Amino acid sequence: MNEQINIRLPQKLLKDARQKAKSEGFGTVQSYIEQTVRDDIYDDYVLSPKENELIDRIMKSRDDPRMWLNEEQFRRKVAELREKKRKKNARLQK
Repeated sequence: MNEQINIRLPQKLLKDARQKAKSEGFGTVQSYIEQTVRDDIYDDYVLSPKENELIDRIMKSRDDPRMWLNEEQFRRKVAELREKKRKKNARLQK
């Protein structure tokens, strides 16, 4: 069962959160905030809609030899992207 909460955000922060939610493929800022809190609390990473879409595109083109040389390089690239995202989010929280 989900419980609803209400929060107040500065106008600029809410505007930026809406833009980030849209750019990340979330339907609402609420979904974006929920995922952000989940990512912060839990160790197991849950993919955003945009990340799922990217993986789907990669999987569809996996037979293209120019895409990725091997699975290890793919996993390394995903890890790099996750780290980059976490660092960016940390900077935004300051």
